[in-house]
Amino acid sequence: YKDHYWDGISLSDDRLVRTPVLQGRFDKYYDEILPQAPDSLTRYADKMLSAAKPSEEMFKYVLSSLTDKYVNPKFMGQDAVFVHLFEKYYLSGQADSWMNEKYKKFIFDRGYSMMSNVIGKKAAELPMVDTLGKNFSLYSLQGPFTVICFWDPTCGHCKEVMPKLAKIYQENKDKGWKVIALSSGDKKKEWEEYYNSHPETQALTHLIRGEVQSQKYADALYSYYVVASPTIYVLDADRKIVANRIDVDKMVEFLKHLDEERAQKAAAEKK
Repeated sequence: YKDHYWDGISLSDDRLVRTPVLQGRFDKYYDEILPQAPDSLTRYADKMLSAAKPSEEMFKYVLSSLTDKYVNPKFMGQDAVFVHLFEKYYLSGQADSWMNEKYKKFIFDRGYSMMSNVIGKKAAELPMVDTLGKNFSLYSLQGPFTVICFWDPTCGHCKEVMPKLAKIYQENKDKGWKVIALSSGDKKKEWEEYYNSHPETQALTHLIRGEVQSQKYADALYSYYVVASPTIYVLDADRKIVANRIDVDKMVEFLKHLDEERAQKAAAEKK
């Protein structure tokens, strides 16, 4: 850190925790100076935590500040930083001496629920049935990208999102894209009312809970960390997550970028 921003500051000095200058530098360093890629943020977080380790008070400050920053990150994909912190520092017990039970439960519940759905992970199977009552398998689908939307037919924002997803599907279905709409609650009547009154959304692959065991259903939602509606994921051809909890209004540009990357990769492989 002496090379560009933390010159003259010792991260093992407990007095630094009690000075007003630290938080401002900390936030500026991670928000404006460092590359915002998760790998870079993770690497520098480890360096800073290593430098702070001689001081328990400073280590606590840095780890808790990094946790607060990336448990609900500003940018998609940065949740991987929190998952890294959870796996390396919290699961190993390095924060046990100062966590109270409420904070520990929050960190561990969030950490375990997010471990399986960071970008790059394989998406979990969905034990659902389609509108014809047929069992559905996520891994039986063929196509370059699959969009999954967990939604609630009584959610006002969801009702606005669904037609937008339908438009995205219509504009890209010839490329082999799939769009799955999964109603995550036991609201069959409300779902049917919305489905029948919005024919533009009927072209999507709709999944419903069906008769699956409650625990299997809960496990599926847990694997995707569905705590709000709508929650949208994008998977690639290998069912790896390439976008998690993405906003529908950002999807067109994002998917266009993915399409361009895919075309460039295919062209390079032909040479």
